[in-house]
Amino acid sequence: MERLAILSDSLISKFLVWTCGPLGLIFNLYVFVKCIRNLAYGRKLRALIFVSQAGSRLTDTGRKVGNKYLPNISKVASLLFLSLSIADLLSSLYLLSLALADSYYSSLNYTLKSDGYKGTNHNSTLYSHNQSDTASRKNASIISPLANQWISSPLCLILRFLTVTGPIASALTTFMITVDRFFIVVYPLKVSLKLNLSRALKCCCGIWSLSIICGIATCIIATYTVQGTFNDVSWYNRLCIIDDASNGYVLPYVVFLGLGIFLTYISIAIIYIITLAKIHNINAQNKHNRLLIGTKRSDNLELGVIITGLIVAAGVLSWMPAGISSALFAARLIPYHQEIVSNFATITTLIMSANCLVNPIIFIILSRRIKSTRNKRKQRHHRNKILPSF
Repeated sequence: MERLAILSDSLISKFLVWTCGPLGLIFNLYVFVKCIRNLAYGRKLRALIFVSQAGSRLTDTGRKVGNKYLPNISKVASLLFLSLSIADLLSSLYLLSLALADSYYSSLNYTLKSDGYKGTNHNSTLYSHNQSDTASRKNASIISPLANQWISSPLCLILRFLTVTGPIASALTTFMITVDRFFIVVYPLKVSLKLNLSRALKCCCGIWSLSIICGIATCIIATYTVQGTFNDVSWYNRLCIIDDASNGYVLPYVVFLGLGIFLTYISIAIIYIITLAKIHNINAQNKHNRLLIGTKRSDNLELGVIITGLIVAAGVLSWMPAGISSALFAARLIPYHQEIVSNFATITTLIMSANCLVNPIIFIILSRRIKSTRNKRKQRHHRNKILPSF
Protein backbone atom coordinates (compact mmCIF):
# COMPACT_ATOMS: atom_id res chain seq x y z
CA MET A 1 0.00 0.00 0.00
CA GLU A 2 1.28 3.45 -0.87
CA ARG A 3 0.24 6.87 0.30
CA LEU A 4 1.30 10.27 -1.03
CA ALA A 5 2.12 12.80 1.71
CA ILE A 6 2.72 16.18 0.09
CA LEU A 7 3.81 17.77 3.39
CA SER A 8 5.87 14.72 4.48
CA ASP A 9 3.53 14.20 7.46
CA SER A 10 5.21 17.11 9.24
CA LEU A 11 3.04 18.54 12.02
CA ILE A 12 4.72 21.94 11.68
CA SER A 13 4.02 22.05 7.95
CA LYS A 14 0.41 21.03 8.48
CA PHE A 15 0.00 23.68 11.18
CA LEU A 16 1.40 26.38 8.87
CA VAL A 17 -0.81 25.56 5.89
CA TRP A 18 -4.01 25.02 7.88
CA THR A 19 -3.48 28.15 10.00
CA CYS A 20 -1.91 30.71 7.66
CA GLY A 21 -3.88 29.58 4.61
CA PRO A 22 -7.49 30.11 5.78
CA LEU A 23 -6.69 32.97 8.20
CA GLY A 24 -4.53 34.70 5.60
CA LEU A 25 -7.38 34.43 3.11
CA ILE A 26 -9.87 35.98 5.57
CA PHE A 27 -7.62 38.81 6.77
CA ASN A 28 -6.40 39.71 3.29
CA LEU A 29 -9.96 39.79 1.97
CA TYR A 30 -10.78 42.23 4.77
CA VAL A 31 -7.81 44.43 3.84
CA PHE A 32 -8.73 44.17 0.15
CA VAL A 33 -12.30 45.33 0.76
CA LYS A 34 -11.17 48.12 3.09
CA CYS A 35 -8.61 49.44 0.59
CA ILE A 36 -11.13 49.29 -2.25
CA ARG A 37 -13.58 51.20 -0.09
CA ASN A 38 -10.98 53.85 0.73
CA LEU A 39 -10.10 54.30 -2.93
CA ALA A 40 -13.69 54.32 -4.17
CA TYR A 41 -15.36 56.54 -1.58
CA GLY A 42 -12.58 58.62 -0.10
CA ARG A 43 -12.76 61.60 -2.44
CA LYS A 44 -16.56 61.67 -2.61
CA LEU A 45 -17.00 61.54 1.16
CA ARG A 46 -14.30 64.13 1.80
CA ALA A 47 -16.17 66.52 -0.47
CA LEU A 48 -19.45 65.68 1.27
CA ILE A 49 -17.92 66.33 4.69
CA PHE A 50 -16.42 69.63 3.53
CA VAL A 51 -19.78 70.86 2.21
CA SER A 52 -21.56 69.72 5.36
CA GLN A 53 -19.12 71.47 7.65
CA ALA A 54 -19.09 74.64 5.54
CA GLY A 55 -22.89 74.81 5.47
CA SER A 56 -23.47 74.16 9.16
CA ARG A 57 -20.57 74.93 11.47
CA LEU A 58 -22.74 74.43 14.56
CA THR A 59 -23.61 70.78 13.82
CA ASP A 60 -21.48 67.66 14.14
CA THR A 61 -22.86 66.01 10.99
CA GLY A 62 -19.61 66.19 9.10
CA ARG A 63 -17.59 64.92 12.01
CA LYS A 64 -19.87 61.93 12.55
CA VAL A 65 -19.76 61.02 8.89
CA GLY A 66 -16.01 61.41 8.93
CA ASN A 67 -15.50 59.18 11.94
CA LYS A 68 -17.54 56.44 10.35
CA TYR A 69 -16.55 56.56 6.72
CA LEU A 70 -13.50 58.75 6.18
CA PRO A 71 -10.51 56.62 5.17
CA ASN A 72 -7.93 56.23 7.92
CA ILE A 73 -4.99 56.16 5.51
CA SER A 74 -4.16 58.04 2.32
CA LYS A 75 -5.15 56.86 -1.13
CA VAL A 76 -1.55 56.12 -2.07
CA ALA A 77 -1.12 53.95 1.01
CA SER A 78 -4.48 52.30 0.29
CA LEU A 79 -3.37 51.44 -3.24
CA LEU A 80 -0.03 50.03 -2.08
CA PHE A 81 -1.66 47.96 0.64
CA LEU A 82 -4.25 46.82 -1.90
CA SER A 83 -1.43 45.48 -4.07
CA LEU A 84 0.16 43.85 -1.02
CA SER A 85 -3.13 42.23 -0.01
CA ILE A 86 -3.60 40.75 -3.50
CA ALA A 87 -0.08 39.30 -3.40
CA ASP A 88 -0.75 37.83 0.03
CA LEU A 89 -4.09 36.47 -1.19
CA LEU A 90 -2.20 34.46 -3.81
CA SER A 91 0.13 33.08 -1.14
CA SER A 92 -2.87 32.25 1.06
CA LEU A 93 -4.50 30.37 -1.80
CA TYR A 94 -1.25 28.49 -2.35
CA LEU A 95 -1.10 27.36 1.29
CA LEU A 96 -4.79 26.46 1.43
CA SER A 97 -4.54 24.48 -1.82
CA LEU A 98 -1.54 22.56 -0.48
CA ALA A 99 -3.44 21.79 2.72
CA LEU A 100 -6.46 20.45 0.84
CA ALA A 101 -4.32 18.48 -1.62
CA ASP A 102 -2.28 16.93 1.19
CA SER A 103 -5.46 15.94 3.01
CA TYR A 104 -6.89 14.39 -0.17
CA TYR A 105 -3.82 12.43 -1.29
CA SER A 106 -2.97 11.30 2.24
CA SER A 107 -6.33 9.56 2.40
CA LEU A 108 -5.77 7.64 -0.82
CA ASN A 109 -4.13 4.25 -0.89
CA TYR A 110 -2.58 2.84 -3.99
CA THR A 111 -1.22 -0.67 -4.53
CA LEU A 112 1.84 -0.69 -6.74
CA LYS A 113 1.75 -3.20 -9.54
CA SER A 114 4.73 -5.18 -10.69
CA ASP A 115 4.89 -3.12 -13.87
CA GLY A 116 4.72 0.17 -11.96
CA TYR A 117 6.51 3.38 -12.83
CA LYS A 118 10.26 2.89 -13.05
CA GLY A 119 12.81 5.50 -12.29
CA THR A 120 15.76 6.41 -10.12
CA ASN A 121 14.01 7.99 -7.18
CA HIS A 122 16.19 8.42 -4.10
CA ASN A 123 13.49 9.67 -1.83
CA SER A 124 10.61 7.24 -1.91
CA THR A 125 10.29 7.36 1.87
CA LEU A 126 9.08 10.94 1.58
CA TYR A 127 5.82 9.91 0.03
CA SER A 128 5.58 6.23 1.00
CA HIS A 129 4.99 6.03 4.73
CA ASN A 130 3.27 2.64 4.97
CA GLN A 131 6.27 0.61 3.90
CA SER A 132 9.09 -0.63 6.08
CA ASP A 133 12.61 0.69 5.56
CA THR A 134 13.62 -2.53 3.82
CA ALA A 135 10.65 -2.41 1.47
CA SER A 136 11.31 1.26 0.77
CA ARG A 137 14.88 0.53 -0.21
CA LYS A 138 13.71 -2.31 -2.45
CA ASN A 139 11.21 -0.01 -4.14
CA ALA A 140 13.59 2.96 -4.31
CA SER A 141 13.45 2.76 -8.08
CA ILE A 142 9.66 2.83 -8.22
CA ILE A 143 7.96 6.18 -8.67
CA SER A 144 4.53 6.49 -7.11
CA PRO A 145 1.77 6.99 -9.70
CA LEU A 146 0.05 9.21 -7.13
CA ALA A 147 3.12 11.45 -7.01
CA ASN A 148 3.21 11.51 -10.80
CA GLN A 149 -0.49 12.34 -10.89
CA TRP A 150 -0.13 15.21 -8.40
CA ILE A 151 2.95 16.81 -9.95
CA SER A 152 1.41 16.58 -13.45
CA SER A 153 -1.99 17.93 -12.37
CA PRO A 154 -3.33 21.33 -13.53
CA LEU A 155 -3.66 22.42 -9.89
CA CYS A 156 0.07 21.91 -9.33
CA LEU A 157 0.76 24.00 -12.44
CA ILE A 158 -1.43 26.79 -11.04
CA LEU A 159 0.38 26.56 -7.70
CA ARG A 160 3.69 27.01 -9.51
CA PHE A 161 2.32 30.28 -10.84
CA LEU A 162 1.08 31.37 -7.41
CA THR A 163 4.25 30.47 -5.53
CA VAL A 164 6.32 32.72 -7.81
CA THR A 165 3.90 35.56 -8.54
CA GLY A 166 2.81 36.15 -4.93
CA PRO A 167 6.24 36.48 -3.24
CA ILE A 168 7.66 38.65 -6.04
CA ALA A 169 4.70 41.04 -5.97
CA SER A 170 4.83 41.12 -2.16
CA ALA A 171 8.56 41.94 -2.08
CA LEU A 172 8.30 44.67 -4.74
CA THR A 173 5.22 46.22 -3.12
CA THR A 174 7.02 46.27 0.23
CA PHE A 175 9.88 48.04 -1.55
CA MET A 176 7.49 50.70 -2.87
CA ILE A 177 5.94 51.20 0.59
CA THR A 178 9.43 51.72 2.01
CA VAL A 179 10.34 54.18 -0.75
CA ASP A 180 7.11 56.10 -0.14
CA ARG A 181 7.97 56.44 3.57
CA PHE A 182 11.53 57.42 2.65
CA PHE A 183 10.54 60.37 0.46
CA ILE A 184 7.93 61.56 2.97
CA VAL A 185 10.48 61.57 5.80
CA VAL A 186 13.74 62.57 4.09
CA TYR A 187 12.34 64.99 1.49
CA PRO A 188 9.09 66.32 2.99
CA LEU A 189 9.06 69.53 0.93
CA LYS A 190 9.90 68.03 -2.46
CA VAL A 191 6.46 67.22 -3.81
CA SER A 192 7.87 66.11 -7.16
CA LEU A 193 9.60 63.15 -5.50
CA LYS A 194 6.58 61.88 -3.59
CA LEU A 195 4.24 59.19 -4.81
CA ASN A 196 0.86 60.45 -5.88
CA LEU A 197 -2.04 58.23 -6.87
CA SER A 198 -1.10 58.22 -10.55
CA ARG A 199 2.53 57.29 -9.90
CA ALA A 200 1.54 54.64 -7.37
CA LEU A 201 -0.87 53.12 -9.89
CA LYS A 202 1.86 52.95 -12.55
CA CYS A 203 4.25 51.35 -10.05
CA CYS A 204 1.65 48.74 -9.10
CA CYS A 205 0.99 47.96 -12.77
CA GLY A 206 4.72 47.50 -13.34
CA ILE A 207 5.05 45.30 -10.26
CA TRP A 208 2.22 43.02 -11.29
CA SER A 209 3.33 42.86 -14.92
CA LEU A 210 6.78 41.66 -13.85
CA SER A 211 5.34 39.24 -11.29
CA ILE A 212 2.90 37.70 -13.77
CA ILE A 213 5.63 37.36 -16.41
CA CYS A 214 7.83 35.51 -13.92
CA GLY A 215 4.90 33.28 -12.94
CA ILE A 216 4.12 32.43 -16.57
CA ALA A 217 7.80 31.78 -17.26
CA THR A 218 7.84 29.34 -14.34
CA CYS A 219 4.90 27.42 -15.79
CA ILE A 220 6.47 27.36 -19.25
CA ILE A 221 9.80 26.08 -17.92
CA ALA A 222 7.98 23.44 -15.88
CA THR A 223 6.01 22.33 -18.95
CA TYR A 224 9.13 21.86 -21.05
CA THR A 225 11.22 20.22 -18.33
CA VAL A 226 8.64 17.69 -17.14
CA GLN A 227 9.06 14.38 -18.92
CA GLY A 228 5.89 12.37 -18.25
CA THR A 229 7.54 10.08 -15.71
CA PHE A 230 9.52 11.79 -12.96
CA ASN A 231 12.93 10.40 -12.18
CA ASP A 232 13.26 12.30 -8.91
CA VAL A 233 10.36 13.15 -6.61
CA SER A 234 11.53 15.49 -3.90
CA TRP A 235 10.18 18.21 -1.61
CA TYR A 236 10.28 20.94 -4.27
CA ASN A 237 8.32 18.72 -6.67
CA ARG A 238 5.60 17.96 -4.16
CA LEU A 239 5.31 21.65 -3.16
CA CYS A 240 4.94 22.55 -6.86
CA ILE A 241 7.92 24.90 -6.89
CA ILE A 242 10.19 23.49 -9.57
CA ASP A 243 10.52 20.08 -11.20
CA ASP A 244 14.20 19.30 -11.57
CA ALA A 245 16.86 21.17 -9.60
CA SER A 246 19.59 19.73 -11.80
CA ASN A 247 18.01 20.90 -15.05
CA GLY A 248 20.12 23.40 -16.96
CA TYR A 249 17.15 25.71 -17.54
CA VAL A 250 15.67 25.53 -14.06
CA LEU A 251 18.72 26.26 -11.92
CA PRO A 252 19.69 29.64 -13.52
CA TYR A 253 16.07 30.76 -13.33
CA VAL A 254 15.82 29.84 -9.65
CA VAL A 255 19.08 31.67 -8.94
CA PHE A 256 17.78 34.72 -10.83
CA LEU A 257 14.56 34.85 -8.80
CA GLY A 258 16.30 34.21 -5.49
CA LEU A 259 18.99 36.80 -6.14
CA GLY A 260 16.39 39.35 -7.25
CA ILE A 261 14.32 38.96 -4.08
CA PHE A 262 17.48 39.01 -1.96
CA LEU A 263 18.68 42.29 -3.50
CA THR A 264 15.19 43.75 -3.10
CA TYR A 265 15.15 43.09 0.63
CA ILE A 266 18.73 44.36 1.00
CA SER A 267 17.67 47.62 -0.68
CA ILE A 268 14.62 47.82 1.57
CA ALA A 269 16.80 47.40 4.66
CA ILE A 270 19.22 50.14 3.56
CA ILE A 271 16.41 52.59 2.78
CA TYR A 272 14.73 51.80 6.08
CA ILE A 273 17.94 52.45 8.05
CA ILE A 274 18.31 55.85 6.37
CA THR A 275 14.68 56.65 7.16
CA LEU A 276 15.15 55.70 10.81
CA ALA A 277 18.20 57.96 11.05
CA LYS A 278 16.19 60.86 9.63
CA ILE A 279 13.38 60.24 12.10
CA HIS A 280 15.91 60.30 14.93
CA ASN A 281 17.22 63.68 13.72
CA ILE A 282 13.69 65.09 13.50
CA ASN A 283 12.94 64.01 17.06
CA ALA A 284 16.20 65.52 18.30
CA GLN A 285 15.48 68.85 16.60
CA ASN A 286 11.94 69.01 17.97
CA LYS A 287 12.77 67.86 21.46
CA HIS A 288 12.57 71.39 22.87
CA ASN A 289 9.88 72.67 20.53
CA ARG A 290 7.11 70.06 20.26
CA LEU A 291 4.50 72.66 19.40
CA LEU A 292 5.96 73.38 15.97
CA ILE A 293 6.08 69.96 14.38
CA GLY A 294 6.64 67.17 16.83
CA THR A 295 3.14 66.76 18.19
CA LYS A 296 1.54 65.91 14.87
CA ARG A 297 3.98 65.34 12.04
CA SER A 298 6.73 63.57 13.98
CA ASP A 299 4.27 61.21 15.63
CA ASN A 300 2.73 60.33 12.26
CA LEU A 301 6.16 59.77 10.74
CA GLU A 302 7.21 57.52 13.60
CA LEU A 303 4.02 55.47 13.33
CA GLY A 304 4.36 55.08 9.56
CA VAL A 305 8.01 54.10 9.78
CA ILE A 306 7.35 51.62 12.60
CA ILE A 307 4.60 49.93 10.61
CA THR A 308 6.82 49.84 7.52
CA GLY A 309 9.60 48.38 9.63
CA LEU A 310 7.34 45.61 10.87
CA ILE A 311 6.41 44.72 7.29
CA VAL A 312 10.08 44.73 6.25
CA ALA A 313 11.13 42.63 9.24
CA ALA A 314 8.33 40.12 8.62
CA GLY A 315 9.31 39.83 4.96
CA VAL A 316 13.02 39.38 5.66
CA LEU A 317 12.52 36.89 8.49
CA SER A 318 10.05 34.81 6.47
CA TRP A 319 12.13 34.81 3.29
CA MET A 320 15.63 34.41 4.74
CA PRO A 321 15.39 30.72 5.82
CA ALA A 322 14.01 29.68 2.43
CA GLY A 323 16.55 31.83 0.59
CA ILE A 324 19.50 30.39 2.51
CA SER A 325 18.33 26.79 2.13
CA SER A 326 17.64 27.28 -1.60
CA ALA A 327 21.11 28.73 -2.11
CA LEU A 328 22.69 25.78 -0.31
CA PHE A 329 20.65 23.33 -2.40
CA ALA A 330 21.56 25.13 -5.62
CA ALA A 331 25.27 25.02 -4.70
CA ARG A 332 24.92 21.29 -3.89
CA LEU A 333 26.23 21.94 -0.37
CA ILE A 334 23.23 20.13 1.13
CA PRO A 335 21.86 16.88 -0.34
CA TYR A 336 18.17 17.44 -0.95
CA HIS A 337 17.35 13.70 -0.96
CA GLN A 338 17.70 13.18 2.78
CA GLU A 339 14.43 13.10 4.68
CA ILE A 340 15.56 15.41 7.51
CA VAL A 341 16.81 18.00 5.04
CA SER A 342 13.62 17.64 3.02
CA ASN A 343 11.44 18.31 6.07
CA PHE A 344 13.50 21.40 6.95
CA ALA A 345 13.30 22.73 3.38
CA THR A 346 9.54 22.14 3.29
CA ILE A 347 9.03 24.09 6.52
CA THR A 348 11.22 27.03 5.43
CA THR A 349 9.40 27.25 2.10
CA LEU A 350 6.03 27.31 3.83
CA ILE A 351 7.25 29.96 6.30
CA MET A 352 8.04 32.21 3.34
CA SER A 353 4.45 31.91 2.12
CA ALA A 354 3.09 32.17 5.69
CA ASN A 355 4.06 35.85 5.66
CA CYS A 356 0.68 36.36 3.99
CA LEU A 357 -0.90 36.34 7.46
CA VAL A 358 1.46 38.89 9.03
CA ASN A 359 1.04 41.75 6.55
CA PRO A 360 -2.77 42.14 6.86
CA ILE A 361 -2.50 42.08 10.66
CA ILE A 362 0.03 44.92 10.47
CA PHE A 363 -2.30 46.86 8.17
CA ILE A 364 -5.24 46.44 10.56
CA ILE A 365 -3.10 47.66 13.46
CA LEU A 366 -2.00 50.66 11.38
CA SER A 367 -5.57 51.53 10.43
CA ARG A 368 -6.86 51.22 13.99
CA ARG A 369 -3.95 53.19 15.43
CA ILE A 370 -4.38 56.08 12.99
CA LYS A 371 -8.11 56.17 13.63
CA SER A 372 -7.55 56.24 17.39
CA THR A 373 -4.96 59.02 17.10
CA ARG A 374 -7.25 61.10 14.89
CA ASN A 375 -10.18 60.73 17.29
CA LYS A 376 -8.04 61.77 20.25
CA ARG A 377 -6.89 64.90 18.42
CA LYS A 378 -10.46 65.80 17.54
CA GLN A 379 -11.53 65.37 21.14
CA ARG A 380 -8.60 67.50 22.33
CA HIS A 381 -9.42 70.17 19.76
CA HIS A 382 -13.09 70.13 20.80
CA ARG A 383 -12.18 70.56 24.47
CA ASN A 384 -9.92 73.49 23.64
CA LYS A 385 -12.74 75.19 21.71
CA ILE A 386 -15.22 75.03 24.59
CA LEU A 387 -12.78 76.24 27.25
CA PRO A 388 -13.79 79.73 28.51
CA SER A 389 -11.45 82.53 27.54
CA PHE A 390 -10.64 85.31 30.03
